Amino acid sequence: MVSKTGTPAGEGEDYTSAFSEMFGKTFGARAHVAERHTAERKANASPKQRARRAKRTVRVHFRTTPEINEMIEGLMKAHGRDRTATIDNAIKLAFAETEGE
Repeated sequence: MVSKTGTPAGEGEDYTSAFSEMFGKTFGARAHVAERHTAERKANASPKQRARRAKRTVRVHFRTTPEINEMIEGLMKAHGRDRTATIDNAIKLAFAETEGE
């Protein structure tokens, strides 16, 4: 391996400096692990995934009584929405009422 100075690596310089000279500081720096991980994940995404850039959703699981489940299903039918949209709207309305007090 020959450095920019024209001398073979190992004669007057160590391999680490020759490697850094060739690849730059970001290749192996431990401080940039998170940045490299993000860049690699984005690079591995398909064009369809890159175009989508969807916001991630979080799953919330909870148990309800049969009565509450019937109420949710009634609201779903009345408003023509799915379960997630119905619960989301109910939570937003509940917070709007508490903020108005």
